[in-house]
Amino acid sequence: MSQNLTIEEQFQIEHFINQICHCHEISPELIVKIQSLMSKYMHRNRNDEFVFYHQYILTSIENSLNSVYQNARNMSDGDILVFYAKHWHNYRIMCDKLHIVCLSLNLQKIKINLSTMKGKYIERISSLSERLWEKILIKPLFSRVTQSCLNLINHHRNTQSFVDPKIIKDILDIYLDENFFKLIQQDRNNRNITDSYIDCFEKQYLQQAQEFYSHRKNHLGTNETIEYLISILNYLCNELNFAKCYLPKDKSTLKDLNDTLEDLFFSGNIFHNIWNDLELLIENQNHCQIANFYKSIIQVPRIKTIVVELIEREFYQKGLKAFKLIHRNAMDDPKLYLDTMIDIRMKLSKFVEDDINFQLGLQTILDTVCSRLMRTNVLNPIDKCKSKLGEIIAIISIFRTIKKVNLKEKFEQIMIFTDYIDDKNLFGILYEKRLMKRLVEHLSISIDLELFLITNLLGICKDKMITKFRRMCQDITCSQRLRNYHQGNYPIYENFSITILNSLIWPILSMNEIILPNELNSSYDHFQKCYKNYTKFQRLILLPQYSYGELEVCFKSLKYIFEVSLYQMIVLLLFNQTSILTIEQIQNQTNIRNDILQEVIASLLKHNLIICDQRNNLNDMNYSIRLINDFKSSTMNVKLKVPLELTEVKKNDEQKYGIKLLIIQIMKERKSLLTKLLIGEVMEKINQSNEISIQKCINQLIEQDYLKKDFNQQSDLLHYLP
Repeated sequence: MSQNLTIEEQFQIEHFINQICHCHEISPELIVKIQSLMSKYMHRNRNDEFVFYHQYILTSIENSLNSVYQNARNMSDGDILVFYAKHWHNYRIMCDKLHIVCLSLNLQKIKINLSTMKGKYIERISSLSERLWEKILIKPLFSRVTQSCLNLINHHRNTQSFVDPKIIKDILDIYLDENFFKLIQQDRNNRNITDSYIDCFEKQYLQQAQEFYSHRKNHLGTNETIEYLISILNYLCNELNFAKCYLPKDKSTLKDLNDTLEDLFFSGNIFHNIWNDLELLIENQNHCQIANFYKSIIQVPRIKTIVVELIEREFYQKGLKAFKLIHRNAMDDPKLYLDTMIDIRMKLSKFVEDDINFQLGLQTILDTVCSRLMRTNVLNPIDKCKSKLGEIIAIISIFRTIKKVNLKEKFEQIMIFTDYIDDKNLFGILYEKRLMKRLVEHLSISIDLELFLITNLLGICKDKMITKFRRMCQDITCSQRLRNYHQGNYPIYENFSITILNSLIWPILSMNEIILPNELNSSYDHFQKCYKNYTKFQRLILLPQYSYGELEVCFKSLKYIFEVSLYQMIVLLLFNQTSILTIEQIQNQTNIRNDILQEVIASLLKHNLIICDQRNNLNDMNYSIRLINDFKSSTMNVKLKVPLELTEVKKNDEQKYGIKLLIIQIMKERKSLLTKLLIGEVMEKINQSNEISIQKCINQLIEQDYLKKDFNQQSDLLHYLP
């Protein structure tokens, strides 16, 4: 020992090296302290001192690593795996820290070598210590570590006690490391290794698994098929589930293990026994035992196909019998097919939930069966019904039945059938129509629900239609915010609200401009000014056909609340000024179109609010209309609002949708057709002479990606887009 080092200094250096060799956390303060200590004795260029310190460091490292190795040999299987992974991942880092501490020693070595060993390689202490680490720990413990992995796996097979798969996985990841393979192959005993993972672990692993389960199989009886399958399932589940946690995903070991065990357990007459037993259960309709069969083979692909085939056949036959019972009635009522399908699926789903559980994958079997039933026993008969759109109309009508109660369950039933819609383009157009009605007439439960439904229509409707549906809902949401803003800032108008619809999104025709009475006009003008300040957009166009409100009306001492359309409100408010008006005066003061005005007057006559000279003939503009003075009703709230179906606008909208549906039907059948021929065929089928309205519908369908023009050949040629 050099006289320059005190006992305390020697202890500090050896303690530091021991910490390094145990891969302990080294604080920066300790590194600086030992580095300062080493530098203290390296200020001279004496060769003998350098040799001493250099050899002293290496000897200390070697002694410490040998001590670590002896301790590792006595570790348990689990502890040595943790130990080995820790040293493999950290020993180079530890050597680098040692290099930092011995930096002054390395510099001294460089000076000496430059003067005495010119041109020769100068090796760092970190490199020397790495080789010591590999020689003393990494290589010698390699075989022991492999055996410890196999021991832990066998221990789990025998006892089913907990073994942390991560410690095994960490070792196998090391075996896959190319640097580890090169290191192991340096030894003469390992020269024949071509793959450290396969040669050192996988082969032994598969062999041990086969030996272990061969012994287990000899203790199983094959007379009771279900009991035998359940026992096998337990073995396979335990082995494969545990193996998935540690075997590398990019290796075929898991598949090889599965094949090895299946070859072992399913040899001989076992397939024949399974088939015979399952056929007998199906014949006796023993669903509980069928479920047990399925559970026992869920992870055995070789026989799973057989069982799935027989279960599907059983469920399909049940569906056939149910459809045969309602076949004739369903020809007149296509919705009956859908109700029957819901009933079939609910029964099968209950069977799955109670006896097999969705997690086992039987849901896929149900979907396959239902798809087959729908396509072979629902859609084809419906095509023969009076309405070729029966299937779609029936499906859409279900949306009207959605209530807050059992909402999720009802929605799931609906979405089942969207997968079987034959013509999804027609569905998109009809859904747009229904959505517009729900939003405009405030029939929707909530906008969030509508958006939820729309999101689930992805893949059914075209992307442009989905975007359009969302924009329609967005208009309603924005209108609500605008109403809150207007009513919050101007409380005097809290009973006045407007819904804003984007004219580029909504398929609504604007009407001729009507004249609002003073009672409404001031509120409407104020809202328009507020709207311009809020949005900076253009002026609003009133849609009176969709507007409504409440009127507080007094007849003698009785007060009533009338729920009226805007047209009815305008007409009734005129009688605040006079009790008698001619039809011509009403039209001049309101600018309501004559056909709509006749419907409004007819509705007021029906409720005995007005009296007309000629009740059955409203075409004469000179006929007088008088407000009655003794109106009576059993309720204080009287609903007078004319349903949208009664207006001429509604007829125009229905006609537009009908034209679109007919165009899609024709183009779906023809695939390609000249525009003129298409217009002619539509005009012939609907007795429509308005060629312009048909052309507008064609243009809209082109914009919505239902049709496209052929720009390569003829601009007048149209193609159907499925």
